[in-house]
Amino acid sequence: MAIEEILRFKPERPIYLNKSNTGLKTDIEVELKVEELRALGWLCACAPDKEPIPLHMSFNDETMLQAFKKDAKDIGVDIKNPEKIIDTDFEEIFQKNDKKALEVPDAEEKSTYEDVKGKIHKK
Repeated sequence: MAIEEILRFKPERPIYLNKSNTGLKTDIEVELKVEELRALGWLCACAPDKEPIPLHMSFNDETMLQAFKKDAKDIGVDIKNPEKIIDTDFEEIFQKNDKKALEVPDAEEKSTYEDVKGKIHKK
């Protein structure tokens, strides 16, 4: 019985890909390319509704960034890096993404709470 080597993902932080930074036309194409990149050992994730962040923020090493771009190009993905953003724009991007994450359709505020014993109390 042979011991298989465990696949270690790189880089240290995930690389978020979507239609705007890959040049692909549909979210399904992006998902397929993310799976291909993950098979090559890259820590990629789909982020269809998030604003793209600069790719260099996922990498600590510039040579690893270049290796990622080369692997992406080999499988047919043209990585487009968003323009540099200034600090104020960066805060706006995080605020937009946080608002999207917090939006829950059909959510209602309730004036009740449940205690640790499971009893429901009205305020």
